[in-house]
Amino acid sequence: MITIPFLLNKVESDWPEIVCDVECQGNLLNICVKSVLLIVAFYVMFWRKSTSDMPRLYLPRAAFAFFVLFCLFAFWLFFIFRFILERNSKYSIAVAYALSLLDVLVFIHCIWIFYEIRQNRPQFIVTVTRDPDGETVEILQFYLTNFSSYNPYLERSRRNDMIRNKANLPQSSRFKIYDIEGFGQDSLNEASARALMEAAARQKMNCHNERLYEEIEWEKRLKKRKYRLIGCAEDAFGYVQTVSPTTANYRGETMTSSKMASTVLGGIARPLNRYLKITRQQPHHLPTAVVRYLDKCLTYRFSARTFLQRFFSERFPPQETFLSEAKWTIICERQASSDIFHGLEFVLRSHNQITDVGVQLYCTFESLPFLNITEQSDKRVMKFAFKTEP
Repeated sequence: MITIPFLLNKVESDWPEIVCDVECQGNLLNICVKSVLLIVAFYVMFWRKSTSDMPRLYLPRAAFAFFVLFCLFAFWLFFIFRFILERNSKYSIAVAYALSLLDVLVFIHCIWIFYEIRQNRPQFIVTVTRDPDGETVEILQFYLTNFSSYNPYLERSRRNDMIRNKANLPQSSRFKIYDIEGFGQDSLNEASARALMEAAARQKMNCHNERLYEEIEWEKRLKKRKYRLIGCAEDAFGYVQTVSPTTANYRGETMTSSKMASTVLGGIARPLNRYLKITRQQPHHLPTAVVRYLDKCLTYRFSARTFLQRFFSERFPPQETFLSEAKWTIICERQASSDIFHGLEFVLRSHNQITDVGVQLYCTFESLPFLNITEQSDKRVMKFAFKTEP
């Protein structure tokens, strides 16, 4: 649009001379800067690879393209009739038209970029594996909300049980090493070390039944204590009667919610402690916190299962000490400021002293494939018939 007056001046000899003052030159500089922004907007919108190829028209993009074409047609039509056909001699008017058109295009493309950013189009599948229990989830940023709480006491108790069971193995199941070749008591050659590892692996394969029975027995004891706790809690809550000033014909002495909570807790303290002991949750459920929570449940007339859900949940209740900052370190072979790509792997290591003690997150990235979906329709009428044999 700003070059058309120069072309007309070259083609037609009687075209007025082009004069550009200081204001016109400033508008030209403004046009150059906004042209760069418009090129970036075009790249984000049109030159980026799509995630899928669908057999239909993408309505938002089609409407956007139609609106852009309409704006271009309107501006060019106005420019042709008011500048070229009327043989306007002021070059600043052409620059003003071009600047107005560029402002409209930049504004429209910025709106489309904000629309694309708001959609949050997925690009990668992030798989996060937590060490040492191996629980996984697919979104890293939702770790604190989607992962179950890590209980280091339970993992430590199971590890100690395995060590204790290995220590209780009979003497015949262990290995004796004889120094026949004279290498010394503290050294083994490669062949002996390999034979020792293979023998240990065969012995461990033979002991898988013992571990299976241990896991089944532990789950059986856990379910037994869980349902015993549910029964005791329902019985204890069943004896609680809410008394108000308008309540008539009630028996017994009235108590406050705190006293009633202490009384109810005395009836379920033994099965609750046994359940917390087998699940190693005693450090996360202090007696004072349990009494306060039971007081709230009685005040709001919650059921026994609502009260017990706090202990059956995969996440621990919030601690009294607020963790204002979570410290993590990233371990990666590449720089942390580099782009994400397919096959990227790194480890996030926790340094918190209250929660996630000793937790490591192993993160892997996998690119989503391009989805090429085509439409296929069979025009023939489908007919069916019974077979003589199935």
